[in-house]
Amino acid sequence: MTDVRTVAVWLSDEQLAFGASVLREAGVDVRRIGMPSGGRDAGKHFGADVDVVSDLRQLLTSSDEDGIILLTAQDGAENAVIEDVDLLEQVVRRGVRLLTMEPLVTDMRGVRRLMSAAGGREGLRFVPRFDLSPGVVTSAEARAGFGAARSLHYASRCRPVQGSLGARLFDAMSVVLSCLGEPEHVDASVVSIRSQSGLHLAPPESLLALTGDLHAHLRYAGGRAASLSLSDRAGDWFRGLTLLGESGCLRVHEEGFQLMGADGEALDDSDSGPIFSDGDAGLATTAIAAAISGGLDPLAPAVPPLAWDVILSMSQAALLSARTGQPECPATIRRMG
Repeated sequence: MTDVRTVAVWLSDEQLAFGASVLREAGVDVRRIGMPSGGRDAGKHFGADVDVVSDLRQLLTSSDEDGIILLTAQDGAENAVIEDVDLLEQVVRRGVRLLTMEPLVTDMRGVRRLMSAAGGREGLRFVPRFDLSPGVVTSAEARAGFGAARSLHYASRCRPVQGSLGARLFDAMSVVLSCLGEPEHVDASVVSIRSQSGLHLAPPESLLALTGDLHAHLRYAGGRAASLSLSDRAGDWFRGLTLLGESGCLRVHEEGFQLMGADGEALDDSDSGPIFSDGDAGLATTAIAAAISGGLDPLAPAVPPLAWDVILSMSQAALLSARTGQPECPATIRRMG
């Protein structure tokens, strides 16, 4: 970026150290910090001069920074603020750059209102998007020559401070949509964390509360399929895509890709070495920081807005399937919403 961008940030207590590392790596000027708990320890990580608030509504409505970054969906008000469509619509209409690591609004009517308010702009950017990662960008020519994929597998793993399982699911569905389109049905299961009694908790009703491991099978017409393996309790950060087709196998990860022909011959790969630094920051920190930096840069090339309504309906279908034990149809969920 040509100039240091000023930001206001909303995060949880657990994200303090990680969030500070991400924002230092992104090279932004943090003017305000918001935390549900009030942020008593924020000064240790962001400096004594940073303003601290405990009200997300105040953070969103009184912002005069270049951007607002939401690292968590915990709003301290049982999602009354984070899913307040009127409030988020005001922010989008003001033209504030709003970056979020969580899917936020999870009802179809609300998402459509935000898309309308953006007026074709990317008023709300989900970060970090796998389709904008260096590995996907550098594999563009290989993917163009690969042809139609018959099946796809996508895996994504992280720690809770790096995003929720709902965030991993939303990102995964955006990848699936861009590669194969919308599936006819989604069949999913969730392995949740254990309660204090030792029992596994039932899948929640909201994406914002989703945690644990999720596995899904997506069915398509015409002999195609996709599978997902996702977790927010897996330790190390990882995102990887495997495409299978008549021309062979294309594997894409965070920083590069490998293309192998149907006969097993290595056809192409990215051999430039790691794009992100191998320093203390770690892959998750540098990947998220790069996405934030790019999202705030007014000179960066425009990126196509996500089809939030379609991606949300695919994500909701997976969550509903995990609750009912039956395959669910994204198109039906979208029509009913």
